[in-house]
Amino acid sequence: MPVACAVEMIHTMSLIHDDLPCMDNDDLRRGKPTNHKVYGKNVAVLAGDALLAFAFEHVANATRGVSPARIVRAIGELARVIGTEGVVARRVVDIRSEGPDLGERRSCSSASSSSSSSPKVEEEQTAKWWKW
Repeated sequence: MPVACAVEMIHTMSLIHDDLPCMDNDDLRRGKPTNHKVYGKNVAVLAGDALLAFAFEHVANATRGVSPARIVRAIGELARVIGTEGVVARRVVDIRSEGPDLGERRSCSSASSSSSSSPKVEEEQTAKWWKW
């Protein structure tokens, strides 16, 4: 069960990151505002990163009744399908298929992207995220 939970965490991370302005720039997911629209881009990146880290932590710490060698093998397989042979590789293909300069025009950095959010709005969004 821990590996299944980890896969869901990784899937959610990939959705959060895919919705970012520097990727697909989606405002809605399943009819609701995306993470970066609710909490800001910076927090969305960190939320995705935290889910990714927690996925591996959860497999390592919550798996019971399985040999350490099999746990390590599962962690290695998860890492492989996320990295350059999986999720990341597919994102690169998506970005390249959109044109050579599109990735440069859409930035995940608050400083370099056009955003309607003021620093005060970003601060309020961050405070909102920490409350849950």
